Amino acid sequence: MIWRERWAEFGRAVGLQEVSLEARFCPVLWSANLSDEVLERLQRWRERLSTELSGPPATGLEIRDLIKEQLGRGELTDRTWRQIWLQALARAAGLEVGSDEVEQRLTELARTQSLVFLVDGLEDLFQDFDTSRTQQQALRVLLTDCLDWLRGLRGRPLGLLVFVRRDLVHAAIRQNVAQFLNRYGAYELRWNPEEALRLALWVCHQAEAIPELDREEVVEADSERLAPYLEALWGIKMGGPGSREARSTPWVLAALSDFNQEIQARDVVSFLAEAARLSVDDERWSDRLLVPSAMRRALTACSRAKIQAVEAENPVVGRLLTRLRGLPAERRKIPFLAETVELRREELDILAENGVVYKDDEDQYWIPEIFRHGLDFRVTGRPRILAIARQVRGRGDRG
Repeated sequence: MIWRERWAEFGRAVGLQEVSLEARFCPVLWSANLSDEVLERLQRWRERLSTELSGPPATGLEIRDLIKEQLGRGELTDRTWRQIWLQALARAAGLEVGSDEVEQRLTELARTQSLVFLVDGLEDLFQDFDTSRTQQQALRVLLTDCLDWLRGLRGRPLGLLVFVRRDLVHAAIRQNVAQFLNRYGAYELRWNPEEALRLALWVCHQAEAIPELDREEVVEADSERLAPYLEALWGIKMGGPGSREARSTPWVLAALSDFNQEIQARDVVSFLAEAARLSVDDERWSDRLLVPSAMRRALTACSRAKIQAVEAENPVVGRLLTRLRGLPAERRKIPFLAETVELRREELDILAENGVVYKDDEDQYWIPEIFRHGLDFRVTGRPRILAIARQVRGRGDRG
């Protein structure tokens, strides 16, 4: 969005030619993990933006300090938090203003400017969101009250776009969270299974691993036309064509997905790289690039990388994963009961919200393959990757 600078230009870049709103993007907060290139582009845009606003915008550090200082004040009213957030927006737009006059000043700004405020990196600010009622309140007010206030401006010239993880939303909005998620469900950023498979084939195209595959096929072909290329990549089944092994494509999707039925792009790429490395010296399979044994072994490295990423990005879930990994070997088995792993119901709920565990109809908990291997949990009996994936999908269909 910062690259495109204006809402209409961003809309056209993603194929929505009818978008006409020329509002400029105004960054308020951003992730602490942006690359140097993106940070440099962000800074250049903020410098140009300052020439069209009332003054130079506050830095990201200044706005984070503003929020952190208020978090340290203890209990505040929702109205006070709304004014604090509006003050952060105003300062990002170059207004040096106190909380008492911020609503008036923003109303005046709205008569001459059309802006879309961008907020990201909230996980850097709210690292104790699972236990801190103050952090939960601050986030809830940003996601609800601030939006309601901006909607009240005539013509709605000021917009607010907040990038926030689902688990933060669950912690902040205790009542009517399902209604909130449904309201914004159309804008949820997630990869669906077909997109994940297209990504796998795009990697193959970039690597020239499947010679007959071209870019147009990856982008435009339907699932039926993509099937032969997927078979060339990892075969029809996780064994010979006549074996009783699982079909390869459903197996890959189930193995790389969490229990929210979500799959991450980096896990797909990591899996392809590791499975390809392990397949190099195996010449028993001539009908595919990735061999079954290598695909199964690749899950361990992918799972460990997945857990490391979660621990870095989501400290709350990371701490719970560390506790699970630290259990004695005899307790690291699935399915398991809550008391076996010594986690409270609230902690298991956090893991469930993040797709790390799933409770079946017998109150037993399961862990998806993308987490299980890195946590070194063993399956009692034969692994049932596809069976559990179908059960999770069925539970989702029933709501």
